[in-house]
Amino acid sequence: MDFTSRIGEATRMDRAPDKDAPLAEDIRLLGRTLGDVIADQCGTPTLDLVEAIRRAAVFDPDPARLIDLLDPLPIADALHVIRAFSYFAMLANIAEDTDHARRRRTLVDSGTAAPPATLERAIRLIRESGVGDDDARGAVAASEVVPVLTAHPTEIRRRTIQSIQSAISELMEQRDRVEMNHVEEAEWSDELWRQVVTLWQTAMLRLTKLRLRDEVNDAMRYFELSLMSQVPQLNAAVTNAFGDRADRERPLLRIGSWIGGDRDGNPFVTADVLVDTFQQQASLALGHHLRELWRLADELSMSSRLITVDADVQRLAELKRRIQAGQADFAAVIPGFSRVGDRGVTYEAAEGVEAYRAFVAAVRMAGLADD
Repeated sequence: MDFTSRIGEATRMDRAPDKDAPLAEDIRLLGRTLGDVIADQCGTPTLDLVEAIRRAAVFDPDPARLIDLLDPLPIADALHVIRAFSYFAMLANIAEDTDHARRRRTLVDSGTAAPPATLERAIRLIRESGVGDDDARGAVAASEVVPVLTAHPTEIRRRTIQSIQSAISELMEQRDRVEMNHVEEAEWSDELWRQVVTLWQTAMLRLTKLRLRDEVNDAMRYFELSLMSQVPQLNAAVTNAFGDRADRERPLLRIGSWIGGDRDGNPFVTADVLVDTFQQQASLALGHHLRELWRLADELSMSSRLITVDADVQRLAELKRRIQAGQADFAAVIPGFSRVGDRGVTYEAAEGVEAYRAFVAAVRMAGLADD
């Protein structure tokens, strides 16, 4: 019996109702892969040691048995054991996240009530409560939700480890949502193996002491992973449900952070650190929007030979064309424009035929000039 199957014996999912069967299967799969990797990288005796410790911890009523196994362990073997259980817990969390998304999709597909603890459910409850639309819009317009990120050095996880976690999560979602033939399944299994091997061969922690900048970088990673995409979607859902208000200057949901700027007596948070933190945050936000503009320019291929272009867009596109021809000074309209090149613009856009693409390219260049 392999490592994952043995671990599966100790999980409550194996004794749970059928609704938990997919989760149990995912945990066994990830655990089996991890066990195979441990046996391949460290030898079968190491895998057997991990299994013996697990059995003693779960099934043996006498704690002395577990102590007898752990006390004489050399440092190298102890590290293997620690890493094995740490990575298994990480993989089990990925399986649970996959299962959560699976159940949410099932509820949505069933057409039944929105799942608990979701924005859809909250909106439905507000509407069913009898609150008038104007009152709801007014309350939303007057509200502001600002979760504030904080950090602790013990919670920092290496960016490399986070990237591997994301890759494994994507593989598990692919397996859950895509019906694969035997060739695709083999390729999928090979990729999962590569990711778990990489995880095992990657040190969980660096040997260098963490700096405050590392805490800031770690927080920025979460913006890249989810917040930059999910927060606008949530705000758009609220606007669609309750309508927009002209007197509302900010969206309902924004994300704050005091990492790198807290004033709780941390002697390492200096003025220079605060400036550096602001620069990192600004660079992240601007970089995100510049990339989105690049994608948007790639999509907006509509030709003025085939559609009627908005007059303001056409004016800016024409001004941009004249700048490229040396006939006008765009810096008077967009400061700093003359300091950047015409990157990523098609010939049609440059000629003013693809006016929307030229317009977006101009906005993007203005952002590059201000970067």
